[in-house]
Amino acid sequence: MVKGDKVSSEDQVGIYKVDKFIWRSTKEQTEELIKQNNALVHTNHTCMTPRNMLEMLKKYKPEWYEPLMNIANGADIKTEFVKLPAGPIEDVTQQVHAAGESLVVELPFTWTDIGTFESLDKYLKSKGLYKIGENVVDMNGKDNFVGLDDPNKVIALVGVDNLVVVDTGDALLICSKDQTGQVGEALKEVKKRNLALT
Repeated sequence: MVKGDKVSSEDQVGIYKVDKFIWRSTKEQTEELIKQNNALVHTNHTCMTPRNMLEMLKKYKPEWYEPLMNIANGADIKTEFVKLPAGPIEDVTQQVHAAGESLVVELPFTWTDIGTFESLDKYLKSKGLYKIGENVVDMNGKDNFVGLDDPNKVIALVGVDNLVVVDTGDALLICSKDQTGQVGEALKEVKKRNLALT
């Protein structure tokens, strides 16, 4: 987002009108915005009352609003939830920003987006929070990430590097760390094939 006029400030926190919302900028455009010092990274934190949220959806995303209102009025959650088309909330918020109906708060802290197993791995290891279980054997490999729920299961890795291995009991994910952004696509394929996941 590009900052517009400053509305208010409190210590290091500035509140601005949103001048414009830029959707997934090119590298060159992002570098230029950074040089201008007026770009803010959107961290997907939207604050509003539930009533305002519903009014926003009613105006900009009625295909989400109607099933949600049906649920609020007592309809079956499972029946109504499947009617909600998939999509990011940015489909709505960018319209709100473009209409000049929002403010943005510039916060003075570092943001860590744990949106992939690769970013989770980096975060946990940087904080000293990643602990490999006694039931995981990793021989002649480096920088692997293993997530295992079952203490009675053993996982052995031999001579492999930069892998993510996550066992949830009913599914096993194995992927290269630099491909963890594709996990959502793999899940879509699982659902498309009607493979059961609990």
